[in-house]
Amino acid sequence: MAGRPADADVRLTVRFDPGADAAQRSEMLACTAEGARASGALSGRGAARLCAHARQIGGFLASEPERDRVCAAIYGGPQTARITGTIGERRVDRAFERTDGCQIAGWDEAVPLLPAVDSAAMPQPGG
Repeated sequence: MAGRPADADVRLTVRFDPGADAAQRSEMLACTAEGARASGALSGRGAARLCAHARQIGGFLASEPERDRVCAAIYGGPQTARITGTIGERRVDRAFERTDGCQIAGWDEAVPLLPAVDSAAMPQPGG
């Protein structure tokens, strides 16, 4: 049954900007009954595994962060990303950054769709 989350079609575009004047990149992930394909850096992470993860966190990817949440004032780096597309019937459009504890936690939840980032290695603002 194609409507079940476990086998829903996945069609995502992942745009990643590493910051610090580095080149932005755009990658694709497509998963259908015929198979899974990924481009760019995603291709080395196992398309079938990425599809399973995308289906698992589909609700998170399709939702907006809570506006009144309290977040730790920590800086995780200049990286930003955006994941857009569809997972089954669900539209996905989620932006990511690493400017506070809540944003970092959201980023970490999306890994491996987004690259893992070592926050401890990042320079801190003003330092």
